[in-house]
Amino acid sequence: MNMRDIRKKIASSILCMVLALAMIVPSAFSFDAYGLDDQAGSASKTVAAAKLDTATELTINGSNFAFSQSVITNEFLDYDRFTDTLKASGNRKSIKLKWKSVKNKNGIAGYIIVRKDLNGSTWRQIAKVNRNKKTFTDKTAKTKNKVYSYMLVPYANVGTAVKIAKPSQWASAATTKSKKKNVEKVRLKRAAKGSAVRVGAKTTVAIKFCKKPVSKSIRWSSSNPAVAKVYKGTITGVSEGTATIYARTHAGYVLKFNIVVVKGGTAKGMLDVMRSWLGYSYYNQKNRGIVDIYNSFMPLPGGYEMQYYDAWCDCTISAAAIVSGNEDKIGRHCNVPAHVKMFKKMGIWIEGCKTTPQPGDIIVFNWYPSSKNNASHIGIVESVEGNQVTTLEGNMGIGILSRRTFTVGWKYVRGYARPNDILDGGDGPEDEQTPEETPAAAN
Repeated sequence: MNMRDIRKKIASSILCMVLALAMIVPSAFSFDAYGLDDQAGSASKTVAAAKLDTATELTINGSNFAFSQSVITNEFLDYDRFTDTLKASGNRKSIKLKWKSVKNKNGIAGYIIVRKDLNGSTWRQIAKVNRNKKTFTDKTAKTKNKVYSYMLVPYANVGTAVKIAKPSQWASAATTKSKKKNVEKVRLKRAAKGSAVRVGAKTTVAIKFCKKPVSKSIRWSSSNPAVAKVYKGTITGVSEGTATIYARTHAGYVLKFNIVVVKGGTAKGMLDVMRSWLGYSYYNQKNRGIVDIYNSFMPLPGGYEMQYYDAWCDCTISAAAIVSGNEDKIGRHCNVPAHVKMFKKMGIWIEGCKTTPQPGDIIVFNWYPSSKNNASHIGIVESVEGNQVTTLEGNMGIGILSRRTFTVGWKYVRGYARPNDILDGGDGPEDEQTPEETPAAAN
């Protein structure tokens, strides 16, 4: 046997030994790119995935974030137990943050605190705190009279990277000598109680700020964007239902109110609303809720905001139309003569008292028949039985929402508006006072 044959035989023997060893101990020949032992095999795959799909800068809900370490970008923590309780207060050289601790902290290691200037475009990480912390003082916020905004981002460690949950709502404060300037309270110029908007329509919220606020920045959000969306104070009805609208100031002050989104309605729906208001009066002050509904639906016809002591018959008809989704069919106004002009323009007006009305017709009265063009009072026809007509009217008699029954052809009936699908338009002056209505008090 020559030397060449000997070498081949030795190589063949070594190969057989290697194959036998691989069959006995296969794990000895597995590849671990990160130098981890076999016991942590599944963890190494997670870390490997994280390293392949991480970033220090990413966009969440349209906002830009910059973190100090790699963040897994392909999924968020399934963590929704963080309550929206972050508050911020400032002095000349620092901002203090406070938040309420949640009971169940399983699944997170702590919070990443991110910050941006009022006019900044990116939220940047400034600190990390453990999950038991409830306060943090930012001593790097030193520029006087400057507004800083903050958010908490819950996180969990995954190898050398972190996985995060979606951030909390933000809170802001200003570095200033005066504590009063740190608090920016706002309120609605018009009460939003019972606010309503039709599907596809828009309404604008009017805000009143405190004196000399540091910033007039407001962050708007909706609890249910599928029902109502909000952008810079303009609410758009998306689908039928109710949503809560939130307005948050730079100092963490939160104003919230409900918005009702309704579909284009029916005469029955409007009558149901009117029946639900029976007994509302100036004296029990329940008529104020009707006035609030009218004032909350923008734009106000003629730019006039109803006062609680104004004559409120036409305001009632308009508010019932808003709530029931009939606003587009009869228009809105708080002035009866102007509303009659609107009916004529819409092509839904029937002049005269001799017509037999239908349930759902809007009825206009004239307490001075000698003046043919006068329009004194307004209501809605509830029922017609034979020649007997029953109506529902706001601000009737002593200032109450009640019923009236009369005979077809009653001389005090000016005419009717029979709603159809023509859109409304027009405006006019304040509702005129009549003998049948409680006198309005100008405020």
